[in-house]
Amino acid sequence: MKSDLGLRPIYHQDDDRIEGQMFITIMAYHTAHLVRTLLKQNHIHYSWKTIRTNLNRVRRITTKLPKTKQRYLLTHIDEDIPGFVEDIMDCIWLNYDPRRLYV
Repeated sequence: MKSDLGLRPIYHQDDDRIEGQMFITIMAYHTAHLVRTLLKQNHIHYSWKTIRTNLNRVRRITTKLPKTKQRYLLTHIDEDIPGFVEDIMDCIWLNYDPRRLYV
């Protein structure tokens, strides 16, 4: 699991923390497996490392513009979204719109 997810060893002394770490690791592994399965069903055969590397290239620019003392407008814009990211989002049923404004 650790090699697929790129995790490094984490040492805990408390049983609750060990169980928490195991839970998070197993959930992350199942999520990665689900994503890879959905991609393969759509004839996209990338390793998890390739997927992670390409998704890490996405950059988001957030701008906060004051409207009044208590209100402001937030805009989030993703720059340089490769087709690779859009293909992945389509395959895993995420509605990805980098031009969407949030208020």
